[in-house]
Amino acid sequence: MGLSNVGVAEIELARSIVDVVSVQNRFNLLDGERPLQGVIAHCHAEGMAYLPHSPVGGHHGHARLARHAGIGAIAQELGATPYQVVLAWLLTLSQVMIPIPGASRVESVQSSAAAADLALAPYLERLNEMAGFARLG
Repeated sequence: MGLSNVGVAEIELARSIVDVVSVQNRFNLLDGERPLQGVIAHCHAEGMAYLPHSPVGGHHGHARLARHAGIGAIAQELGATPYQVVLAWLLTLSQVMIPIPGASRVESVQSSAAAADLALAPYLERLNEMAGFARLG
């Protein structure tokens, strides 16, 4: 079973009734909710998939990313888009992290998939500082 928009207490309540394998909550680099009251760390520790929806902040996220100097600079250095940088960053946070990027065109799907190939190691500290978030393992 998967859960959506829940906290740790709700996850544990549900797990007392059914087997929970994933949690889907909103999360992206520019959100102010950090680190989601421990939900991501809890999923990581328990081996449950964490599916961040709106990984670039929803419909207006592209505009926010385009204006973000730090993310834009990293994207330019990598020859990538800010969207790809943010998706790639999410993948570095935990082995249970599976972002859910929205896509309405084939090109968007291809661009999102290319994020998995970005080499972010030299940029992780800067990105984590921007997000106020630390890698979980």
